[in-house]
Amino acid sequence: MMKIRKGPLIAAAVLGVLFSSWLVPPLSQRMLRLCPVRPGGVRQAGAVPVFARKYGISCSQCHTAFPVLNDYGREFKNNGFVREREKESGAKIEASDMFIPSVFPWGAFVKARPLDIQKSGGQTRKTQNRALHELELFVADGSVAKNFSYFTEIEAEDDGGTGFEAEVADLSLGYHPSPYFNVIAGFGDFLHKVDPYQTLAHSGFTRRASDVRELLMLDQQYLAVRGEASQEGLGALSYAVGLGGGQAATTAATKAQEGYGPPNYNLRLVADTLKGLSVGAFFRTGKDDLTSKNATGTSINKMSAYAVDALVEVMDLNIRGAIVNAQNKVAATGVLNSKNSGGYLEAFYTIKKDDRPWIVPLLRFDTNKDKAARKKNHFLANLSCYLAENVRGFVEYYDELSDKQGGAKQSKDTRWTAQVEVGF
Repeated sequence: MMKIRKGPLIAAAVLGVLFSSWLVPPLSQRMLRLCPVRPGGVRQAGAVPVFARKYGISCSQCHTAFPVLNDYGREFKNNGFVREREKESGAKIEASDMFIPSVFPWGAFVKARPLDIQKSGGQTRKTQNRALHELELFVADGSVAKNFSYFTEIEAEDDGGTGFEAEVADLSLGYHPSPYFNVIAGFGDFLHKVDPYQTLAHSGFTRRASDVRELLMLDQQYLAVRGEASQEGLGALSYAVGLGGGQAATTAATKAQEGYGPPNYNLRLVADTLKGLSVGAFFRTGKDDLTSKNATGTSINKMSAYAVDALVEVMDLNIRGAIVNAQNKVAATGVLNSKNSGGYLEAFYTIKKDDRPWIVPLLRFDTNKDKAARKKNHFLANLSCYLAENVRGFVEYYDELSDKQGGAKQSKDTRWTAQVEVGF
């Protein structure tokens, strides 16, 4: 008898229930203005459709071209997923001390990847057809209680034959007593959660993240404080500091334990002119027990990273870039030490139809170099088309322009990807 995997059946059942609720009146009337969720396949800052339904707004209110945030969207995220803390009329129902959202705070996103052609490591070209690539479920709200917000993302991807096994990709609880002081406790990437500028974290607009994001991303338990001060005519200055929990080492008797390792410290600063130009910096230092390669299994690694970045927004043109340097030192042996530097420059232009994004071409150039003097240059081109407020399709081409180590050429990687995304 054929064995049926439970994972796909569960995912299909959940999707069926959510899709049915989308069609049943009067919810269908509320969903005429939808905002698709982030399309990246990796953890990143992005859009959540429940906020569009809750406030009756379209995607373009918060996004230049989703999931890239505009100035309004950045402020919305900084406020803890509300427009204004003291003005939530119509967005919630107050019952005694309880805050009940007027719209149930859930959203979902489905990604199909019918074409994925890649060549890597000198191997023959491979073609994949993933009719259904990923399902993401979101439960998030900025008015769960006075000055409190929460965000939960559960994703299921049919990768490596897992059969759409669900996992928690992002989880946070926020307290927002003042624009100058917000407390966030969560699990995930620090930059993804606290930085709405999306220059160092992956914006999710492309399938492949920049090299800068790959060097800085660190999923862990963290406690962060964030704030922003602004003055008309002068601009805004925002800060975020975070204490990461680190990860304990894997030994013969135990598995790696999240939050049990030594701490790391994170600092993010951004100066925004509020006229289309912002510059920022990031610094991380600390230790980590992620040392399964260490001979003793108990030695502590030291890590550090710093980066500078800039964002330019002129009319419908968006240009962003960053440079980064990251190091890891292993106490057990210097052979495992690593040092990486890199940067990227990205630009996209939003062609609009009826004042909403329609066609968006994007180009990006990446470069990175490691301790062994291996240098890589990458090129990425993405062409996105917004078929509806809640439907986006794109074609993306990635090319490893050069890969050299000690002057010797290495095998080049290339990849073509076609993807369609639907949010509801």
